Amino acid sequence: MKTTQTIQLRIFGVRIRDERTGEVRKDKITFTKQQLQAAQVVGLSSTNLIRRAYNRAGYRVLGTIWAEKREVVLDLEELWNGLYSDEQGAPLDLIDILKNLEAEEKAADERENHRGQ
Repeated sequence: MKTTQTIQLRIFGVRIRDERTGEVRKDKITFTKQQLQAAQVVGLSSTNLIRRAYNRAGYRVLGTIWAEKREVVLDLEELWNGLYSDEQGAPLDLIDILKNLEAEEKAADERENHRGQ
């Protein structure tokens, strides 16, 4: 029997400044939909949640550039087998998922750079 877990993700593109060095750069931060809903329950917006996460790490958020919704489906049996079998590394499907996410993030970066020109 195939068992899966679907995770709703929200990724935010931000401009941040390292408070130690003054370096300004673009970065991405990802939260689950449940994390964002929990923040709303205690009165925090997604912007406040992003700022708190970066502030704790020594960065100041200069602005949110973009946000995107994404759904990830994990095969729980394959995750279990990959973690607890004699095989080294993650199951192939998880590796494919991560490669696809990286490719989509790269495409989003290219779209953002294209908009900025």
